[in-house]
Amino acid sequence: MAALGFSFLLALVSGCGGPEREYRVPRSLCGTQVAPASVEPFLPGGKEISENDWTSTEKIGTSSCTLSVDGEWEFKIEGVWALRKDLEVRGYGINYPTRIRGGKYIVGERAAATHFSCFNPKARLGTPTPPGEKHKTVPADTYVIEVDARSQPEDREESKKAMERFIVPFAKELKKQLPCQERG
Repeated sequence: MAALGFSFLLALVSGCGGPEREYRVPRSLCGTQVAPASVEPFLPGGKEISENDWTSTEKIGTSSCTLSVDGEWEFKIEGVWALRKDLEVRGYGINYPTRIRGGKYIVGERAAATHFSCFNPKARLGTPTPPGEKHKTVPADTYVIEVDARSQPEDREESKKAMERFIVPFAKELKKQLPCQERG
């Protein structure tokens, strides 16, 4: 009877932290190399992880990539072509935002954002056009990355540090893959 009680107690205690992670955290996310340790803080336990690689959405020039655990999205990255002049200084809807690295990155508990120069003549964006004139487009000169996570480390500051450990190297690697060109 004592052994049965001990086994029940052991099972109860081991279940307190939620399900164990039975899947392997990927070394590549959205086609970009990542350190698995930079993504782990934002992924819960579960049996299976899957990735929905870059897919376009309704917004022109917007793509997203999602990691799901057991069929539920857990980590999402959105990339969008933009014009630097149209970017406003904002917190991207991030709770408790902190600007880091000279303001180049914004990190929060479960989100982060950054943008960088990347001239792409193939990504054409509309500009305001006076009534009666033909619609005009111009090439994008900036790429914006936004990251959202469903789960996070419990401590707010540790979560922000973890988000920084993810977005800084991810943004640098992604920029190498984008079709950025010199202005001609």
